[in-house]
Amino acid sequence: MSPTLPPDDHDPLRWSAVDPGGGPLRGRGVLRGALLFYGAMVLLALLALPRVHEDLGLGLSSWGKLLLGTRPGAAIGLGFAVGLLLVAITRLIESWPPIRSMIDGFGEVLGSLPRGGPLLLALTSGIAEELLFRGVLQVWWGLWPAAIAFGACHLPIDRRFLVWPLFALGAGLLFGVAYERSGALLTPVVAHVTVNWINLRSIVRTVPGEPR
Repeated sequence: MSPTLPPDDHDPLRWSAVDPGGGPLRGRGVLRGALLFYGAMVLLALLALPRVHEDLGLGLSSWGKLLLGTRPGAAIGLGFAVGLLLVAITRLIESWPPIRSMIDGFGEVLGSLPRGGPLLLALTSGIAEELLFRGVLQVWWGLWPAAIAFGACHLPIDRRFLVWPLFALGAGLLFGVAYERSGALLTPVVAHVTVNWINLRSIVRTVPGEPR
């Protein structure tokens, strides 16, 4: 049986009382590695976006239209709605053993993050992945191929994460449809960041006093 967290560590957002372990050193290492990885992904996407502008018939001065669409407020609202919907779906199936195993596995892999770490990781992953998969690949390949590529990039090397590619495929389809409806990359970015931040807050421990 997994150990339970001390009462002082209780967090109403946490999925369970399982102590993910790993400590702050592992958490900081994971955070640094993720920032480097997603930074490289953003660079790759930015290098490809001028070609995307050409394919969409937009000039290079139309970055704002590509990112914000014509109704930024509606784009943000739709993004939050999609993100919260995906979180709600996850909560409904969290007791399913493969999902439970994935949640506990993430807690063990990530360890403890510095305070602010879940938000930073959510922002970098959400922005980087949406720029590449929705902003570039969906324009070139279409909705389903981009979503399948998104799911394939989450193939696990640990059996605890066997359902992760399927979860990512479903999320990729939702994000892709939201992007098509809003016409703004801001929508899937907001949705993705919302899902990742809420879920990371539920999974990992934050360490007070640790550097951001």
